[in-house]
Parts: sequence; structure tokens; C-alpha cells
Amino acid sequence: VTFLSTGMCSYDQIDQAVEIFKKYNSKLILMHTVSTYPSELADLNLMMINELAARYKVPVGYSGHETNVSPTIVAASLGAVAVERHITLSRAMYGSDQAASLEPSGLKNLVGALRKVTTVKGDGIKRVVEGEMPIAKKLRYWES
Repeated sequence: VTFLSTGMCSYDQIDQAVEIFKKYNSKLILMHTVSTYPSELADLNLMMINELAARYKVPVGYSGHETNVSPTIVAASLGAVAVERHITLSRAMYGSDQAASLEPSGLKNLVGALRKVTTVKGDGIKRVVEGEMPIAKKLRYWES
């Protein structure tokens, strides 16, 4: 599988690239990204994950260059099938993307949070969970 970044690309450019992959029946995952280092939160437009998936009918991931992990977690909750983050030994090191990179502890925290996304999203079926029953009984005195 090839991971194809959409950073700095127009729809026309993405159209051309995806067409090449489809022509040769090559597996592809589009990676939504904003190629600034670090990226401003207001520029991330994470709803593009859903838009790219609908438009191209291919899996879509997220390549994050922001200074924190929250957008990457949101991207996963929106259905990103893969995530990519830059890592560094120290964000204080010299380099063009150090401020947008995660130190080992940040990467560990991100992985832990991503592993919880499926659990907290649930299945969308409304139910009263067992732990709510005694609270409901106590607070809904009119139903006693």
C-alpha cells in the first residue's frame, strides 16, 4: 500500500494522482494533511477526511503537524484509517519540523489515546448502562 499525502495539493492534483493508482490497480491510502510546521489548528479542516473518502472511494488517513495530539485523536474518531506524526528526541533540537514533532512521551500518550477511540465511540445504540441504574433510582424519586 502507498500512503499519498494531499498536503499542498488541489483537487485537480489529487484527482490526477488517484487516477494513476486506480489505473494500475495499486493500493492507496490518501493522507489528509496541511503542510505547515507546525500547523495552525484553524487550518486543519479535519472534515476533509470524510470528504476525501467519499470523493475518491479509498481509505483516508491523517498526517498531523500540529503541536499537540488532540487533532490526531479527532481524526481517528472521524475514521482516519492511519495516522502519521513526526517524532523527535527533543522538540528543542534544530530543524524545520521539531516544533510539530512529538517527543517519545508524547508519542506514547498519543498511542494510548488512539487505542481508546473505538471503545469511547461505542456502537451508537442508546441504552441505560448498569452503573446508571442505582443513580436513576436515587434521583428519580417519582418513579420509586
